[in-house]
Amino acid sequence: MLETGEYVPVGSNEPRKTDVRIVAATNVQMQQAIRNGRFREDLYYRLCTINVKMPALRERGNDIVLLFKHFAHTAAQTYKIPEPLQLTPEAEQVMVSYQWPGNIRQLRNKVEQMSILCENRSVTPEILRRYDIVPGHETTVLMELDTPQKHNETLEQTIEGMKYAIVSLKKDVELLKGILHVGANVAPQPIRELPSPEETFSEVGLVRVASAKHSMEEMLDAEEVTVMDDDDLNVEKMERNLIVKALRKAKNRRKVAANLLGMSERTLYRKIEQYGLDE
Repeated sequence: MLETGEYVPVGSNEPRKTDVRIVAATNVQMQQAIRNGRFREDLYYRLCTINVKMPALRERGNDIVLLFKHFAHTAAQTYKIPEPLQLTPEAEQVMVSYQWPGNIRQLRNKVEQMSILCENRSVTPEILRRYDIVPGHETTVLMELDTPQKHNETLEQTIEGMKYAIVSLKKDVELLKGILHVGANVAPQPIRELPSPEETFSEVGLVRVASAKHSMEEMLDAEEVTVMDDDDLNVEKMERNLIVKALRKAKNRRKVAANLLGMSERTLYRKIEQYGLDE
């Protein structure tokens, strides 16, 4: 299609003419890419009829100041700011001298940040320095808005969530071990208690599950628990039967049934849906 201007639609045998123009853009040095075998030379010449080189922002001199004013007015309209930012003459020199490794996207991002966060509408070199616009110290790293205290709080919350996720997983594993032991007429090994919130993350390995709710309420008051044959030792089948018995004993009160089974209510809901017991 690029060469002849014709294409064949899917399901048709007749070619059709098209009248389109393709505009392609890249930040890759195409001649170097062709030499390195990273781009097909024939495709390059099909696309490159008219080649327009767009200079990087750092090469555009006073255009940087004009673009700053444009983005400042756009940000003021977008965020309902009465007065857009203005650069002092000294700040204009800093903006022109800065290398702008992130090009126009970086400039627009910095202008929006300053428009929202700066109380002073007149931007000086000192204000630009706070936003990492310092000639000779170019970086594309965005300004850090979170304080170390907020970062530590987020990290602690993440660790706390991981801790209880691991505890819940180990609890389910221990519960399944208990079911297997009961099905084989072997007394289940005691399951240790859950750690309290005051215990440290390193203590998660010593998981204890409160005697598995007294061995799962003595296997739901030993209701019809018998020795199973080898053919019946299917973990999912045994687990399903126990959930059915727990729901029956709890009169379909799922929170009570979850407590009887020694699992969280969320886990019980998931297993009820898994085994089709919600019908």
